[in-house]
Amino acid sequence: MFSSCVSGLINKFGRTVTIIPGEGEEILTKAFIQPLRYKDSSNMGGKCMNVGYSSGRNYLYIGDKSTRLDLLPFDTKIATPDETYVAKRAQAVYLGESVVYVWAILQVFVEDELL
Repeated sequence: MFSSCVSGLINKFGRTVTIIPGEGEEILTKAFIQPLRYKDSSNMGGKCMNVGYSSGRNYLYIGDKSTRLDLLPFDTKIATPDETYVAKRAQAVYLGESVVYVWAILQVFVEDELL
């Protein structure tokens, strides 16, 4: 029940993105993508960051459980009309034994990075 509510919200309010696996067919889905802001004074790369700091380098992806970004190859890209990203880490979030949603850390895709 809870996971279908989360899926409903993602599909209603998320933006359309195209998942581009290294091999295979593209997948059209809905997700939220936003700059990753650090909500505490965590040490990031050896520096203490101010609350709400954004380096502009990392983005948070929250996607529907039906598109398991965490099970796709490392070079999977996520495309929007404005930008293309590459997933650096992805993980499913569970409630009991059921996947509720998938989160990922994205970075803007630069062609030379995968060479």
